[in-house]
Amino acid sequence: MAGGTAIADCAPLRKGESIRVEMERFEVGFRVCEIDADGFVTLGPFRIAVSGLSPDQAASKIRQTFVPRHYIELIVRVVRVQPLASGNAGLRPAVCPGPLAPRA
Repeated sequence: MAGGTAIADCAPLRKGESIRVEMERFEVGFRVCEIDADGFVTLGPFRIAVSGLSPDQAASKIRQTFVPRHYIELIVRVVRVQPLASGNAGLRPAVCPGPLAPRA
């Protein structure tokens, strides 16, 4: 877009889409997750309904799952993962097991 203005990603997330979930406490960790057929992503022991929400709404819902139960402060970002031109070749989303890995 002219002037470098970005367009916010407000379209609702859909079942089968892949999203990148970033969680920041002291370090930033992330997982690429696929939204399952029921509209949930699994982060550790939690299944969180995100289908139909915008990425910002999904981030807020994920944060509410962890704060204040597990963390006092937590920044969560959700970004839609764009499939490669050849479908999802090379992208292997999966259920997000356990704690998030720190960013390298």
